[in-house]
Amino acid sequence: MRKTFATIFSLFLYAGLCAQGLGWVVEQTNDRNLIAAPALGDVEPTVFEASINPFKFFSLDSGNAGIELAFKSVLRMLNSRSCPIYTPSYMPSVSAYKTLKRYPDSTLLVARLTLGHHSNGQNGPFYTGQGDINTVNGNFATDFIRIALINEIKGAGFVQAGFEQHLNIENCRQLVGMYGLSRLYVGFQSHYLELGRGHFLKAGCSNTWISGRLDQARPLDINARLVASLMLTYRPAFAGGFALFAQYYRGQDYYNINFTERLSFMRLGICLEPSALPRLAS
Repeated sequence: MRKTFATIFSLFLYAGLCAQGLGWVVEQTNDRNLIAAPALGDVEPTVFEASINPFKFFSLDSGNAGIELAFKSVLRMLNSRSCPIYTPSYMPSVSAYKTLKRYPDSTLLVARLTLGHHSNGQNGPFYTGQGDINTVNGNFATDFIRIALINEIKGAGFVQAGFEQHLNIENCRQLVGMYGLSRLYVGFQSHYLELGRGHFLKAGCSNTWISGRLDQARPLDINARLVASLMLTYRPAFAGGFALFAQYYRGQDYYNINFTERLSFMRLGICLEPSALPRLAS
């Protein structure tokens, strides 16, 4: 049963990915599928949070370019009466990849252009009758373009740097001056380090600077503009394609219309490592 599940899941989510080259870069730098336990810190109490990111990569130009289709969604179950899941985040996107340089050690420098959408699927009023933001069924919707460079470092991992601009906000003009429509980001994702006897560990970090207009923040207000995340992932020998992670996050709430909240938390959880699925199936 385990092998059958792994085979079907790997074919559905990752068909078309190459074992090496551009497909490998896409696979390793994509957002993980994960389930997180309740966080500790300055955050609303939850039962769990899940991030689901199915994607499919189509290789083009003899493996030097490609198109990725993804449909990421985030669900947050609150630890309150009836355990509601208010307004999940829906984030479909299409990305184009192009290999800019292939180094002598077979690592790559890759450009990525992403067109994406982020909404909560609601059409209620943005504010409640009391003037608070309507986090139950208030409308949140934005489209964005993201441009990035990904540089693979042999034996170390992947460095990413890019720019994000949100567009077409006519359906949710309240975001102007509140959300931060322009963003700069840089991040690093390491390769797995073998600890011995089939146990592996890797680390990742990302930093985003909200450079766009924020009416309630100064231009260099670190508390309001900096979004930072650090994640350690441990894959035990017995877990196959699954891994355990520990994450620290601080900054703007990423859960759609809750963006005015400032979070600072640590959490533990389980994630699915896509690169391990073919080995599971075999």
